[in-house]
Amino acid sequence: MLYFIFVWTILLTLCCIVGTGLLHFLRASAFQRTGDQFVTSVWLGVVCLSVLYLLVSLVLPLSSLIGFSIAIACCGLALLNRSVRSELAVLKAAVSPNIGLLYLIGAMLIAALSTRSVTWLDTGLYHYPLIHWLNQVGTVPGIALLFANFGFTSSWFAFAAPLNPEMLNARASAATGGFALFVTLIQTGIAAGYILRKQAQFSDWFLGFFSAILLLCLIGSGHLREISISPSPDIPVAVLTGVIAWTILVITNTSLKQPATVERVERNVPDSSLVTLILATGTVTVKLVALPLLAISCGFYLVRNRTSLRRLVDGLAAVILVFSPFLLVQVFTSGCPLFPSSALCFSTPWSVPVETKEWVTRLTHNWTSWYTSSPQETTPLPVALWLWLTDNRGNQIMALIAIGSLVAFGLLFRMLRKTSLRGYLWIIAIQVLGIAFYLKTSPLLRFALPCLILIPALLGATFCYLKFSQVPATPVTPPNQFKPNPLLLGLLGIAAVVSVSVASAWVVLPPPMQTASIAQKQVNNVTYFAPEKPEVCWSAEIPCAFEVPDDIYLRNPNRGFVAGFIRAQ
Repeated sequence: MLYFIFVWTILLTLCCIVGTGLLHFLRASAFQRTGDQFVTSVWLGVVCLSVLYLLVSLVLPLSSLIGFSIAIACCGLALLNRSVRSELAVLKAAVSPNIGLLYLIGAMLIAALSTRSVTWLDTGLYHYPLIHWLNQVGTVPGIALLFANFGFTSSWFAFAAPLNPEMLNARASAATGGFALFVTLIQTGIAAGYILRKQAQFSDWFLGFFSAILLLCLIGSGHLREISISPSPDIPVAVLTGVIAWTILVITNTSLKQPATVERVERNVPDSSLVTLILATGTVTVKLVALPLLAISCGFYLVRNRTSLRRLVDGLAAVILVFSPFLLVQVFTSGCPLFPSSALCFSTPWSVPVETKEWVTRLTHNWTSWYTSSPQETTPLPVALWLWLTDNRGNQIMALIAIGSLVAFGLLFRMLRKTSLRGYLWIIAIQVLGIAFYLKTSPLLRFALPCLILIPALLGATFCYLKFSQVPATPVTPPNQFKPNPLLLGLLGIAAVVSVSVASAWVVLPPPMQTASIAQKQVNNVTYFAPEKPEVCWSAEIPCAFEVPDDIYLRNPNRGFVAGFIRAQ
């Protein structure tokens, strides 16, 4: 438990410094308040480090030393800028003793929740094995030939690799999932702080509602809680969906207050919407299911910058710069930049066979084949929808929320059309396109949840903002006048007792990951470890796979599996 709190504090510090440097480099003037800058900086830092780690993995293993060195180097570059140092000093001054106590309370509770045995099947199937490969070897050409799921590249796995050194024996695999939950809790607290001081903007209400609803769903649902206590990329995608929608509200409603002359003078300055575009592109590198988010973000950026060629070029360059490492790693692991899609695939010695890609596509992204007795069959959409609806209660809840969102849309339109608030149509577009995309590909609650709660969060934000926005603001007490609050000290003590009780024997480190019965096998010159059915690899020694095809060979036998794998020509 203490390991998680320590790691999260280090991550927050590093990501905040790196993200603040990026914010100043982009000159994103829309994020002026300390809370807005902190949230944006943390996620920009996460995206920057994740993508950079993914790029470095092409030549080096992502050990703890290498990962920490890269982060420190990025922080050093950011701190060369005097304005960045000044901004961080302002942020530091804003952290009062009471805020520090709240931070410890939240960290203890989330750490206690995360200090559990990881049981999410996908973690043992391919999440942790890929993190293990990245930490020990880096990106390996043709690794998807061993097991097709190893072709699912994620910058989130690269972000997790330095946090999972060999000496921890796979105990820290839930560090990144817990980190995403902890940042979500901090976002909720920042929004609540503005609301309680009666300084809340429309975007604050939205971020508060979205983060609180998402956090309750992730912690309250047994299935989603199981995913949260893992390195699953579904969790950061869910959180970033709300953060990106929030940036749209911040940018559109801040620009209304800026004089037109300012916009003309800064025509060649990068627009703040570039932050939204970078975050959306980074989210796609976490998992390709975030493509609808990138599509709406591109539309948002194009509409705002359609008259400036310079800004359009900046946006294109940003997307290419952030997305290129992901595409390169995909090509190296499977031969296809958008695996399992066959689009734009290269003919390489390590390319995954066409039939394997088709099988993975049908298994993961062609959901109408889930209700057939033969892999070659496809259930008609109306029949598949009915079977999906009656399959489990979670699907019925998804359908009810989707229908309720249609009603909420009518209420939103009636309330918002009489105000000067902007940006809400982009949020609605994210939900509509996202739900349509998941309905076409894979209608699972863990994918669709963030899109499903966008309009409910927007409805709650609209009602509260219109009802309470006219209340006079509460003056802010200077930070140096704060003293530790006895109530918070009591809560801290309770949180400590609860955390230690829940974590039991795992106060310092989380429990080790479960193991599987492993047998050593060999195909041609490839020696690997295979779990006995129906088990999965979990924390087994690499290379761990299931049934390696008989046409797979080591790419360079002298270097072993570090050099990768190829198919017999």
